[in-house]
Amino acid sequence: MKQNDILTIFDLDDTLIQTTKATALHEKEFFAAHGLFYTRRERQARLIGQPYDIFIRNLRDDFRCANGRDMPDGFAADLRQMYRDALARGIEMTPGVADVLQWMRREGRARCIASNSNSVFLPWKLEISGLDAHFNFHADAEGLRNAFSKDEVAAGCGKPAPDLPLYAALQMGGYPTDRCIMVEDSVPGVRAGRAAGMFVIGFAGDAECGEEGIEMLLSSGADVVACDMEDVRRAIAQRYDFLCH
Repeated sequence: MKQNDILTIFDLDDTLIQTTKATALHEKEFFAAHGLFYTRRERQARLIGQPYDIFIRNLRDDFRCANGRDMPDGFAADLRQMYRDALARGIEMTPGVADVLQWMRREGRARCIASNSNSVFLPWKLEISGLDAHFNFHADAEGLRNAFSKDEVAAGCGKPAPDLPLYAALQMGGYPTDRCIMVEDSVPGVRAGRAAGMFVIGFAGDAECGEEGIEMLLSSGADVVACDMEDVRRAIAQRYDFLCH
């Protein structure tokens, strides 16, 4: 790490890649078949951006509330397989991501991924989406990597805890937290960035996000909100200018 370097830490799902777009219809049908129905706000609060164990815990509580009985055996395994099958059909990069990453590469700006995805799904998603051209989960020929899973921190402690972004900053060369930028679409991700003492760009790139979604990101602690990847690029550049001048 150079003395004046700054690190940008990206979330993966629904930030760099459109995971929800690939799975939304299948997820809605799966949940409905089990008596589960979520508004957008409920889904954002209960499911989006959560570590998998909390995600399943919330689903278990919601299933019991909706059906008056415990979640059946095999529910979690069937749900995981549904997600895998849906994603295997293809995951699109978020519009503008390739341009932002190429700009960062030209400018020599450090970047990495810190994701609540586990260590199996993360590299798989990178490959399917084409992001493996920009990020390495497994070390390259020079022993370098720049994509990190919540499985790598103690007890798999993912966002909203600060452990994962702090781990990513350390692995990337020991960046001070005040020289790190996080780009996050979810409330847990924003809270993790704030808890880590990092500058947080809330990403509201979903067309259905609306004012309510923007307010959720801001009230969770986002320093700024970006509505598309050009806004993200602009916010990163402005933060660089602020820190370097």
